Formats: sequence, C-alpha cells, structure tokens
Amino acid sequence: MTDAGYAVLTFDYRGFGESDGERGWINPDMQLEDLSSAITYIETRSDLDARRIGCFGHGGTGGGNAIIASALDTRVKAVAVMEAISDGISWLQGMRTEADWQSFVDRVSANRRQRVLTGRGEIVDPREELMVATPDRRAESTRRGVDDRVGNEFQLASAEALMRYRPIDFIDRISPRAILLTTVERGVVVPEDHAFRLFERAKPPKKLLRQAGTRSYTQYRENYDLLLGQF
Repeated sequence: MTDAGYAVLTFDYRGFGESDGERGWINPDMQLEDLSSAITYIETRSDLDARRIGCFGHGGTGGGNAIIASALDTRVKAVAVMEAISDGISWLQGMRTEADWQSFVDRVSANRRQRVLTGRGEIVDPREELMVATPDRRAESTRRGVDDRVGNEFQLASAEALMRYRPIDFIDRISPRAILLTTVERGVVVPEDHAFRLFERAKPPKKLLRQAGTRSYTQYRENYDLLLGQF
C-alpha cells in the first residue's frame, strides 16, 4: 500500500504483539478504544493528512472493528474490509454442530458465574475452543508464526464479548462515506453470507468484491493485484 502512495499506520492491540496490556483477551470493545486512539495519533502527525483517513481491517473482528470504528468516528472518510463478520453469535455458532453449540453456550455461562464468585475464569486455546480451526487454517504454514506469537492461553470469557459483537448494527451509519467489502466464495473461515448481510444493510456508496477459486489464507497471495487494485 505504501508503494501505491498511501501512508500506513499499523499497531498492535493491547495485550498483543509489542503492546502493553493484559494478555489472553479478545475483546472488541477494548480494541475499538485502541483503534480510536490510533486515529487520534494520526491527528498529531504533521506528516500525515488527518482529513483523509481511511480504515482497513481483515478477518473476523479485524474487519468488524473497522466497520464499527468508522461508523462511530466521522474522522474516517473511507472503509475497506476483508471477510468481516456480521455478528459474533452466528459466526461462533456456524463453526459448530447444534449439540456442540449448546454445550459451548452452557460452558460460557458456567464460566461467567465462576468468574463472579472466584475472580478466575477458564483458560482455553482460542483457535480450538473459541473459534474452531478449519482444515485450511491447520494446513496454512504462514499462520503458524502468527499463532506462536499470539499464544494459546486465552480467557473463555472472551466469548461473552464476541457474542455481543454486531458490526451489522453499525454499518449503515458509515454512509455517505464509501465502504468496500470483500469475501471468498464458499469461504469457511468467515462464510460469505456475513458479507451479503453486511452489504445489504450498508448504504451507498458501497461495493462488494466476491473472489472465486481462492481460499481465506491464500487470497492475499493469489489475488494480490486484484485486491490492491480496489484501492
């Protein structure tokens, strides 16, 4: 993107990468605060144009956070998201059989009560017990280094925040600013029906790019020129 002429700010959410903060949480509410702070930081830079801020996010809550942040913050003038989820409950439930889903809901409820009584919650592997890893993810070698840095000990209570998470309730507030949504046909990491629901709720100007013949973890390599060309 910098080769295309954009100035790009990337950062680690609290508790991730090189940022401070308690590890082991996936909490979009806190991540949205961090994203807002990043936008404010841009305003402090004399070498950046704070009147022309765009927000980009990819994958699950990454795309969803870009949608919500942009809906709530008019400092963002355009939004581009890849494979964003429309709401957390349908995303988490769609990974599981009905029996597994009911068991998961009961487990999250029991953990909520335990945390109230003891101050301690259950620790889980986020890729197997919060989300359920697809065969594509397990086979994708580029994910292993990222997964190692993120770690495998997360609070089960993160599921409570994910179940409340609903980017679809915010996306119509982005207009009249432009939004680009991308999805992968027959995608299993974030099924494309999430993009369809988001696109239907969004107001113009809007665009939906559907990619065929690729997968969630290979689209960046296989469709690099196509994706960058949308900007």
